[in-house]
Amino acid sequence: MPKQSKKQKFQNESGEALKSLLNDQVEARLKREINFSQGQPAAHLKEDSLTVRKNDQKIPDDKKSLKSRSMPDSKETKVQLTERIRFLLEEIELLEKDHYYLQAKFEESMQVQIDYARELKDLKNKTEEMEEELKSKSDLISQYQSRELELKTITDELRWDREQLQKELAVHQKKLEEMNNENDQLSFNLEEGKAELGRLKKELNIMNQEKDKLSRNNEHLKQVLMEKEKISAQMEKPEETEKGLTAKDWKAKADVLWDGVSYTAPQQAIAYLSSAIELDPENARLYNERGLAHIDEYQIREAAEDLSTAIALRPDFAEAYHNRGVVLIKDGKMYAAKKDFQMAARLGLWMGMNYLQSIDHNPGIIRKLFMAIGKNRRDK
Repeated sequence: MPKQSKKQKFQNESGEALKSLLNDQVEARLKREINFSQGQPAAHLKEDSLTVRKNDQKIPDDKKSLKSRSMPDSKETKVQLTERIRFLLEEIELLEKDHYYLQAKFEESMQVQIDYARELKDLKNKTEEMEEELKSKSDLISQYQSRELELKTITDELRWDREQLQKELAVHQKKLEEMNNENDQLSFNLEEGKAELGRLKKELNIMNQEKDKLSRNNEHLKQVLMEKEKISAQMEKPEETEKGLTAKDWKAKADVLWDGVSYTAPQQAIAYLSSAIELDPENARLYNERGLAHIDEYQIREAAEDLSTAIALRPDFAEAYHNRGVVLIKDGKMYAAKKDFQMAARLGLWMGMNYLQSIDHNPGIIRKLFMAIGKNRRDK
């Protein structure tokens, strides 16, 4: 037999109790009716008939009128007794209806009570969850408070350390300022020493240049004396000396007039180099040398022509490009000169490009370029 729930058990017990009560009331009513029919007094019968439903407010008016009927007297007939039994049966039917109505109300109230119990349980669970959450939050708050205290302690320590560091920094800054002042004084002394050293170097360079100049002048003087002796000898026997000379011999005669920087007798050098060119017109070196002699004689146009001829005969002649660039600068043709210097740099001679970068700031560079011509002269 399946196990009954508390609700079903309660409903069954209440139904049985109600049925038992109704049966007891019906039995008592019947006994009273029988006693009444036998001549017993029935003064309390009307009051007992209304005991079951005196608090019921849902009984129809036509049914309530049955209660107000007058009880029969002792001379009641069988028909009247039958009518009274029928009346009792109707009363029983009404009581059963009331029973079902009350049972439905009871079930409804039980369902409401069950719903309330379920809601109460949910509320209890939520309350427990909220209590647990509140407890966890309380723990977190306690942890945060502890952490706050720790952070406050650490902050105080850091603040004290910062104050100590600021004091030490102030001491170091003061020392640093003193050291900077000392360094400034040393730098000033060093600059003065450098300036004095530069001045001494310049004086030394000037002295070395003077010494080199004297040496060159002495050498040049010796060469001039030798050349004069040769020229004197040639003038005494011109036909014998000039007869049978080669282009190399004429160039050697011109080289005698070269003092390492320029030709001491440019016109004489031009004449010697012209004789060499007549014997060897394809020699680019001879045109370059004669171009240098024309430069020393300040014959710019002739120098440019000879240097251009040298370049045409030998396109990889770096010295000729450099020398023509110098001539073009002298002639005021800066763009063409720059191109010649660039070509010379490609062929390995960078001196012209180095001087050209400073020409706008130092006009004396042009003189240095002319001096560099002689230094770049290479015999071949």
